[in-house]
Amino acid sequence: MLPKRLSNLSQTDIAPLLPLPVVYEPMSVSPADELSSLETSYEPAVAQHVLALLQSCDTSYIVPKQAGSLAPNVTAPVSKLHQAIRRLDPGAFDTHMAGRPRLPVEASVAGETVSSNHLTPAAVGLNAATSDSISQSTVCPVEQRKPKRTRSAVETKPESSEADLVAGFNQSMQSILAKQQSHQDSSQEDGPQEIDSDVDIDGVKESMPKPGIQDIRALKNRLTKLALTHSVHLVQSDQLLHLLDSLDSTMQQGDSLLVGTCAQDDIQQQAQILLSMEACMACLQILAAPGMPKQAYKEELIDRLVGLVRFQLLHNVLVFYDAALCQAHRPELLKPDEDDYDAQEAQPGSKKKTPKSAKKCIPMLRVPPSAKEVQNRLVVVLQLMGQLMTTVQLQHSTLLTLSRVACQTLTVEGVDLLQIKAAGLLVAIFQHCPPLQNTLMEDVLTQVLPCVPVGKRCPRAYLVGDEKSASIQVIVAMLVQMIQACVQLPVSSGQDDSSEVTDLRDCFAPAVAHSDMFWHGCFDRFPSAKAQKSDSDLDVKQLVEQIILDLLRIQNLPAWPAAGTVLIRCINALGGPKGLQHPDASVRQISVDLLGLIAAQLYKDALTAEDNQAWLMQFAASDGEDSGSEAHMVAQHLLLDFLADRHQQKDTALSLSARTFLTCRLFADELTSLRATAALTQQQQAQLLVKYHNTSEQLEKGLVCDLNAGEASRLSASLVQQGPLGTGRKGLLTWLIGAADNTKQVATTRAKAIKALGSVAETDPRLLASSAVQKGVNKALQDDAVSVREAAVDLLGKHISSSQDLALVYFDVLATAVRDPGTSVRKRAVNIMWESCVKQPGFPRATQACVHILTRAADPEESIQKLVTKVFHNLWFSPDGLGEGLSPQSRAQQLAEVAVAVYEAGCSAIHLPLESSNPLLAILKQALENQGAEQSVGQALATALLESVLQAVDTEADSFPPLIALHAFCLADVSLCMPPNDPASFARCLAPYLKVAPPDPAITNDERRRAAERLLCILSIISSLLGKLDRLASEAAQDLEVDLVQLINGHHYVQVVSGAAHALCCLARLSPSAGQRLAALMTLYLGALKQKHPLLLDPPAEPAARQTNDAHISRFLFIVGQLVRHGADILQHTATSGPPTLDICQLLDTLLSFYNLLQGSLKVKEKALEGLGLLFVAHPAALLQPAATAAMRQALQLSAPTALKLKVLSNLLELLKSEEEGLKVKQKETGETVQLPDQAGRATAEAATSLVVPVQNGEGDILNLSAGFIQVHMLLRNMSGRHM
Repeated sequence: MLPKRLSNLSQTDIAPLLPLPVVYEPMSVSPADELSSLETSYEPAVAQHVLALLQSCDTSYIVPKQAGSLAPNVTAPVSKLHQAIRRLDPGAFDTHMAGRPRLPVEASVAGETVSSNHLTPAAVGLNAATSDSISQSTVCPVEQRKPKRTRSAVETKPESSEADLVAGFNQSMQSILAKQQSHQDSSQEDGPQEIDSDVDIDGVKESMPKPGIQDIRALKNRLTKLALTHSVHLVQSDQLLHLLDSLDSTMQQGDSLLVGTCAQDDIQQQAQILLSMEACMACLQILAAPGMPKQAYKEELIDRLVGLVRFQLLHNVLVFYDAALCQAHRPELLKPDEDDYDAQEAQPGSKKKTPKSAKKCIPMLRVPPSAKEVQNRLVVVLQLMGQLMTTVQLQHSTLLTLSRVACQTLTVEGVDLLQIKAAGLLVAIFQHCPPLQNTLMEDVLTQVLPCVPVGKRCPRAYLVGDEKSASIQVIVAMLVQMIQACVQLPVSSGQDDSSEVTDLRDCFAPAVAHSDMFWHGCFDRFPSAKAQKSDSDLDVKQLVEQIILDLLRIQNLPAWPAAGTVLIRCINALGGPKGLQHPDASVRQISVDLLGLIAAQLYKDALTAEDNQAWLMQFAASDGEDSGSEAHMVAQHLLLDFLADRHQQKDTALSLSARTFLTCRLFADELTSLRATAALTQQQQAQLLVKYHNTSEQLEKGLVCDLNAGEASRLSASLVQQGPLGTGRKGLLTWLIGAADNTKQVATTRAKAIKALGSVAETDPRLLASSAVQKGVNKALQDDAVSVREAAVDLLGKHISSSQDLALVYFDVLATAVRDPGTSVRKRAVNIMWESCVKQPGFPRATQACVHILTRAADPEESIQKLVTKVFHNLWFSPDGLGEGLSPQSRAQQLAEVAVAVYEAGCSAIHLPLESSNPLLAILKQALENQGAEQSVGQALATALLESVLQAVDTEADSFPPLIALHAFCLADVSLCMPPNDPASFARCLAPYLKVAPPDPAITNDERRRAAERLLCILSIISSLLGKLDRLASEAAQDLEVDLVQLINGHHYVQVVSGAAHALCCLARLSPSAGQRLAALMTLYLGALKQKHPLLLDPPAEPAARQTNDAHISRFLFIVGQLVRHGADILQHTATSGPPTLDICQLLDTLLSFYNLLQGSLKVKEKALEGLGLLFVAHPAALLQPAATAAMRQALQLSAPTALKLKVLSNLLELLKSEEEGLKVKQKETGETVQLPDQAGRATAEAATSLVVPVQNGEGDILNLSAGFIQVHMLLRNMSGRHM
């Protein structure tokens, strides 16, 4: 925030530049223009109020037509208000120029002539120009923002010689002394007198004037010119002492006087206050000049000066800005008064309420103009006090009084200019009185720091650098200047001094000690503050953040070298017992946040330094320095030269402290380097010290440097990067990674450490590629706390989407996060994988990313399910989504890759056809729910997949990926594979690939298995198509029939046999010949079972023959069960010759006969149970047969083999799944076809619901007999009860 501009100053900077009117004659009012209201008698309060307004106006910019001439007399009558104001102040309407006495305008008012040399209240009134004091060279750093301008009227040409300057000063001094003596003599002769209206404000008649403001201002101007030429000491000492006594007397007259709150207050009292302040400034100007006699520094005078400053600050200025000070020093101001409050007067009829607290009332309290005038003079007084520290050593009690009042000034908001000067005063005391340094630092920590505003209220009023937007807090500027001011080179007596020398590096030790003292005082407040937000008015964490941000802002500026040292000590404190090693977890969390803030800015500065690397190399080459150490030394000396260039340094005190600090640091660094390489004698150390003293003296004389401010800042920034801050930023990263260790920190601290690491990575994403950061992120994603894992995922999500290399590095980490137990972690990981892996074109592991995302299709969190569906809908089926511009072949290829990857990610056994729980199948069903543009896109994808299958077969490539994708399409929506112009085209194209070649002994098991999987996909696709087709060409049906029978009879994979049986049953519904073939096949295998049954009663003796017999019987039982499962309704109505082929009771008896054989093998019993289960799926009523019930119960007995128990449970599970699928189909068909319009023609929800919802417990529904059987006999309950 830019420093506030004090708009209440009577002297402005832009006024002399404005085209304001020129005065040709004094203001007059003709009788014709007089208002009738002005003829009345005015109250004195009204005239005094107008007079105060006139006196507070600055007319220095109004120039008479002829310089030095007076306007002609005006004899026209004027208003009574004009006369009343003239009686109070005859010079109220006189013009004056800044820094010069008022130029009265002679006018005849009621027959009276006003003399130009008459001392009027205006001469010492409230409009006394402050330009003499504020526009001098002692203006605070805020004034550096003002543009360059020409010299004002105050800045007159200097006299030609020192003698003329001294003579002019003596003249002004003698005038003041003479007036003071005359006033004292007349006062002793006449005694005290009453003050009437025609006597001036000081109560002295015109013939007996005393020194006024204009006299003292003229003296100050002479003093300023003498100070610029360092000639104040040429004035006679005795005359100076007399002058100080006179000024002291003038100051005493304004002591303990209070500023009023309105213009109607006693004008004499207000003027006397300003007169005493002018005398105070003149005294300080004399005392601050070098070479003054010792007799001038009287203890009483200095105490009076300090007392006056303290009283005026606390009683006449700060009370109008701070409620607590107002309550303590002037509580009467807090009482409701009609002149002090605006809001209540603005609303007519509003009732005035007594304020509940001073804090609520003080924002509405006006700051009177007289208080602002005092405030403006105190700005200069405080700076002069700071200059006084360089000429005289004051007593500690006096300095403590000054420091305490300066600290109080720093706690008040709204007085930015005063705060800057108060900070400068504290810096001066800190520099010139080392015994009080610890006390001053404690006062800052205990009095100032708790009152610093935080957040949006934080004012940054101290300008740094040349940019107007670069400003910091006053307390930060004061802190850094204190650290710079406490460092001095050790004293040297000469070059050949070989006496005992202490450790000369200790000259830099005070900077470290006081920095540690400040940070320890700040961090000691952490235990009482919460990690997130403090409940009190002061948030310590936010306050320290503000200080650190300001330090980071100025660390690269040449004039603030101590900012880096303060930051280094802050980092050390944060990593020590008061930071990361503190027993309180909240303190550790605050420390982590602050370390992250510092590290982020340091890495940002490092990137900037890299951009400036070319300029730095060119700069070093231009100076002829090749080695890094020499270039580093040359750069530091160039910065010293820049700070010694007085043409580029506006704040000489700041540049001086910066030069001293840099010189001491260079001396300590060089001394340390030399000691590390070789042993140094005391004489060599002394010689080195003399060398730096000589350098400091040369810099003090001033140099001309070729560097401009921008180049000096870039050079300083490069030196910072080469210093401890730049090289130590990796250590901060290590600390943050260590703070995420679950064995050392609590979960909240670990989460904050990861977030801080993310803020650093946001500045420089390249850090994520480092092994240390990767290890830390991986460890965080395995943390027990969800908050830590979520923070780690957020860290990755912000950066890897813009870098494919980082996405590849952290791909496995993201894949683990997709399966995280935490819902928020999973959702964020899915989003990141979509944005950074799937969505990015050309990502190498995009297919694997799709597989990982698909695994969350059945996530228990509904929002994640919707997210996954949306991802793949945009990827494959959205016409205007991510797939826009991609051909159907490209989408089909990606879909095929994902489909085979999802399949292979499942179990190792063949699990075709795909179950409804398959994630790809579930996503396709959800994505194709909308019957819109997705259907056309899906048909194009299905056609592209079919083309990919045919092309892969022709090129002898692997056709399994497009086949399984096409299989999933058929299961999701078979209509996509049925073009309207030729619905059977897919079936005709795929049917030829069902022909099985003779087995090749050279084929491996993996190749044989993959061939079976291809057959299963084709069989499933053909079955789905046959279930929806109305007809099929006879030639195609006959070829397909033959191929299916061959697969049933000869293929050794049972999954293929099951798929072929299902396809044959579907074909039998379209082709009568296929139905006949199905019936014949069923008859064949039932007959074979009857033939094999005697062999079970009398099994062969040879084990091989017995094993072969069991294998044949098991295969026959499996085929019979599959044919019954899928074609029972056809077999019951199809006969080869005579009655129908299938009789349910006979088939049940046949299967039970193989199960009940005592001599039967376990494998045969298991296959018989499997056949019974398939029969129950086709005809649930068979469960009600007593023999079937007994067999099921027997298989579930405790003594029964485990394989039989598992088979029974598997049968029941398949039965329930079948009924579930049938129920879904029935509900879908009912919901699509049934419409019950009400009287208004709209569907009634209740009627539709009653049709869709099934009857409870299967009542009236024969398909629910299996559920009823399970409920009646409680097979599962008995089973679980026995094995628990």
